[in-house]
Amino acid sequence: VLGFLGPNGAGKSTTIRTLLGLISPTSGSATFLGNNAFENQVAQRKIIGYLSGSPSYYNNYTAGDFLNFLALIRKVDCKNVIEDYSDRLKLDLSKKVGELSKGNRQKVGVIQAFMHRPKIIFLDEPTSGLDPLVQMEFEKILDEAKNRGAAVLLSSHVMSEVEHLADRVAIINEGKLIILE
Repeated sequence: VLGFLGPNGAGKSTTIRTLLGLISPTSGSATFLGNNAFENQVAQRKIIGYLSGSPSYYNNYTAGDFLNFLALIRKVDCKNVIEDYSDRLKLDLSKKVGELSKGNRQKVGVIQAFMHRPKIIFLDEPTSGLDPLVQMEFEKILDEAKNRGAAVLLSSHVMSEVEHLADRVAIINEGKLIILE
């Protein structure tokens, strides 16, 4: 787990969106498991999980239908994982996403980022809106992914969270890496 820190506007979310291919890089390179991150992005996305700092959903779907729709797109059977994570995070899958509180919408985002057992996971402010007990369960899910061998980039403004969860820390400011320890 790499903690990714920096002040607002430092470039954390932009870096993540660039690595995901949502924004074109102006220079530089990146590789995922030895493959160029900017080539064959359809194949790359199969091994990547992503939770945006400001996720958006299909509000008329139930949480369960939305998550199952994402699994269908990925062509991965995630039914049991979705049920397990929703039980653990106390998410009612029968409620429409548009009717969920911020914290419950964040739970949907956590599940969609982890449900297909990705090898690389990008988390942008993953605990935003989660209550302390749910944060503890999130940490267990993160530890399970780490123990499976997943690489995680965790962007957060909460120093104690990064200190607790990360094995290494990168600090960025004005789009430049300041330190990696």
